Amino acid sequence: MANFQPLKRSILFCLKQLIARHDLQPGFLDVGCGIGDVSVFLAGLGWTGKAIDISEAALAEARRNLGSFPGVRVELEDFFESGGTYGTVVLFDILEHLADDAAALRKLSSLVRSDGHAVIAVPSNPRLWGWDDDFYGHFRRYTEEEILPFRFLRPCARSIRGLPGLPKPESSASNRPGPSGAEWCRNGRTQPG
Repeated sequence: MANFQPLKRSILFCLKQLIARHDLQPGFLDVGCGIGDVSVFLAGLGWTGKAIDISEAALAEARRNLGSFPGVRVELEDFFESGGTYGTVVLFDILEHLADDAAALRKLSSLVRSDGHAVIAVPSNPRLWGWDDDFYGHFRRYTEEEILPFRFLRPCARSIRGLPGLPKPESSASNRPGPSGAEWCRNGRTQPG
């Protein structure tokens, strides 16, 4: 999750919109949860779930942030080793860090319930590649043209089909410069409320 507060608020606003628009359901899996921002947001809605990351330092902070939410398990776990199925799986700013994003999407399909959803945000526009992409260990930024053949990301205003076996995924890549991509909910713009 982005550390830039306006972007963080926009991402959580869009997640709230997706929950309402598509009737997203718990339990959730927050992949690469970092300090737990998304998990805290979902737990605040009364959701239960699991937050995973490979950084013990980040998880220590996530445990502090999620201390008042006993329905959220916080675990040191590699995404590719995860098991179970979930109503909603969230991957915000994760795919760009993985050498094999197609393998990650295949793994994702095994974690989403047949009636579930995946919500994904990635940085976009490779022309905006900068020092921060190198610094944060990105393998890529995405364009819509690159994404569409994989059929795993589409702007959230459109209905999508997704990869075979990947139930109802929905996300988009933003075209704004900045530390990361975000979900754009209405005609390419967020409208925080």
